Amino acid sequence: MFGQPLRSALSRAEEISRAYGVDVVPALAILVLVLTLHFYQRQRDAAAAARLAARETDAAKRHAKDLARLVDASQALANALDHGQLRVEAWRHVPALTGGRTAWVAATEPRSWHWIMEPDLEQEAHLLDLAPTLLQLTEAGQHRHEGWALFQLRSSGRPLGLLAVEDSPTLTDADQRRIETLAAIISIAVKNVQLFDEMQVSSVSDALTGCFNRAHAFATIDSELRRARRNGRALSIVMIDVDDFKRVNDLNGHLLGDAVLSSIGETLRRSLRSSDIKCRYGGDEFIVILPETPLDGAEQVADHLRRAIERVEHPGRARPFSIEVSLGASAAIPGEADTLALIGRADAAIYRDKCRKAPALRLVGSASRGVRGSASA
Repeated sequence: MFGQPLRSALSRAEEISRAYGVDVVPALAILVLVLTLHFYQRQRDAAAAARLAARETDAAKRHAKDLARLVDASQALANALDHGQLRVEAWRHVPALTGGRTAWVAATEPRSWHWIMEPDLEQEAHLLDLAPTLLQLTEAGQHRHEGWALFQLRSSGRPLGLLAVEDSPTLTDADQRRIETLAAIISIAVKNVQLFDEMQVSSVSDALTGCFNRAHAFATIDSELRRARRNGRALSIVMIDVDDFKRVNDLNGHLLGDAVLSSIGETLRRSLRSSDIKCRYGGDEFIVILPETPLDGAEQVADHLRRAIERVEHPGRARPFSIEVSLGASAAIPGEADTLALIGRADAAIYRDKCRKAPALRLVGSASRGVRGSASA
């Protein structure tokens, strides 16, 4: 194919060489070599550009996939309104965004830490105990500890917890950026859950005493009665009424009366178990719900609360004073479902306690027998 053209070119070059005394053949050879090298380099550059474009395309696809996962995680975690739902969504989305590396997420409350996503490791409890120390390390600028890369969860400048990711092999810059974004998303979700919890508590709480309100008391007793019927466990309540509270307001003013009620709420929080539910029933009345507590246990609680409340001194206008309270305890009858009946028996027991202490009431209440200490039904 090229033989004849090449022979013609070489013949023409020899004629030029004889006619003009110029050696054209070496120049043609050099030109051919240069052109060959030029085209070869262009092919190499084109191949390199194609490989670079392919890598950039792959990187763009991975980035787009990561971005889609982050968007999905952001939407799912932002919609979590309680700790249980937050845990479910964390388990769904975090492993994919950490590249399959072992990871764990823990959040801090005022007095404790809790898991959002615990690691499937034997040292699980140890890591939760270590979490406050690891948080301090991140505050000091250390973001790696014993094979873990540490990412702080923060909101409004306040630490909320930690996201820890296995750091072997070492995280790439892209991994680091992706997980930092994930930590920011989890921070928002944790803060949302905390705000929702606070909103729920405030909606069922009494601002003056810090106890739950009357509506929450009825709902809780109804729920505990159903639970008691299912598992056959005991349930008791204690009602508390401040004696002659109107006189306290009349002699010392309503602001001091409010301070007395607030003090009772504080005494209840200090004196009872965390599982006991403290509620303001209305006015100067309180109700304490005691799950898995029989009547004799409720009477002991009532006696303890009486002493604790009456021991507190309040600064009156003329001189310091203390208050007296009447208490009544009642226990759920096996299989009982009537919340009002349970409260009614405790209320009747309070009346008997008042009759025991007030001679003027004894004739009116002669049909009811008072029980020394706390009254019970």
